[in-house]
Amino acid sequence: MAVVGELQPVNQCQVTLSLSSFSLQPAEGMEHLPDDVLLMVMELLEVPDLLACRRVCKRIGALALHREAWRHREVDDHDHVSHVLCPVLRLAPCLDTLELTLPFMSDGCLPPFTATRCAVRHLDLAVEPGSAMFAALVLRNQEALGRLKRFTLRFSPEDEDAELLMETLASTGGLERVVLRHDLFSDIEDAPSRFEPLSRLHKTSASSLRMFDCEYARESEELCNFMLAVHAATLELVNLSGDDDATYNYCSSKSAAALLAGMPNLYELTSFPLGGMADVADCASLRIVHLTVCEESRRTVREAAAFLRRAEQLRQVTLDYGHAGTKSSDIGVDLVLAVNPSVEELVIRSRREAPPDLLPQLQALLVAPALRTLRRLELRVDAVPDALLLGWASRPTRPRPCGTSSSGWC
Repeated sequence: MAVVGELQPVNQCQVTLSLSSFSLQPAEGMEHLPDDVLLMVMELLEVPDLLACRRVCKRIGALALHREAWRHREVDDHDHVSHVLCPVLRLAPCLDTLELTLPFMSDGCLPPFTATRCAVRHLDLAVEPGSAMFAALVLRNQEALGRLKRFTLRFSPEDEDAELLMETLASTGGLERVVLRHDLFSDIEDAPSRFEPLSRLHKTSASSLRMFDCEYARESEELCNFMLAVHAATLELVNLSGDDDATYNYCSSKSAAALLAGMPNLYELTSFPLGGMADVADCASLRIVHLTVCEESRRTVREAAAFLRRAEQLRQVTLDYGHAGTKSSDIGVDLVLAVNPSVEELVIRSRREAPPDLLPQLQALLVAPALRTLRRLELRVDAVPDALLLGWASRPTRPRPCGTSSSGWC
């Protein structure tokens, strides 16, 4: 007879059976997971492991080739993944980015670059001499698959098939972003003539680009102008300065400025001071401008200054003196003085190690008309001379600085 409050003995056998009921059997667990959960797991696998899933069972194998397992992936031809390029391009339904160097060097399987059904969103090609025609076929195949939105290209116009590649690019529909990198063009005198025939293609492709990035040099003028003309109705961001480390072959032609002036949706422009740049002030949608000042642009700085004075629609201006050199440190002072009072944010940038070289541009701030209405001023320089800071502090009205940093004052 049990006493009230007395603990009952624990049934050890019952406890053991209860714990065993929670044991998991892996095979049954995988089979009971829904497809969407398995796909989430597969998205985290490396490409070789994902391809190996095809050998697990029929269901897992089918999911391993589902577009959700591939559409966010970036695949290139570097050593650690080149051995899987062939099965990927034969089996995968899609990729986010495919980065290739042509010609592709391999001792084994040659991936079906021109016949793959793997649709990519971003195609990045580095084309060595002799491979321009093959690159054109790769681009045309991806256009036919219907997913291509971004295209990055590095090549030399010395390739005898360069014109064909450019014609293919110019007539490719559906692209939203095109980047032609700083090593695209080499310094050869007859390069422009290779792209003159592009003018006959003006009606062959619909406007679709939202962003175009290409160094506007003498060698690339015809190509840049063609792309700007074809996509004028949709372009929102244009970069004609190339990369920060580009080697410039400056072009002072006025043709690009005339095209930019007529763009209805252009919002942000990065370029050197262009010939005829005053006309770009007619672009009512333009709000952000980055001007890269180099020694060769001295003869067009006056036209860029006229643009800054006229462009009342601008809200943000960046003046980059990183390529101005040290022979004539006063280059671009007119740009600081010409910034329209409508501008709310002004950035002055220099990548040179000797801040005094930029002193004339910084001193010009003290008398710049725009200084009274700026909401934000940022100086990306190594140091600001004390005399300039004292002069700045003595002004009755000045914008609020954005703070300090170890690399300078802003």
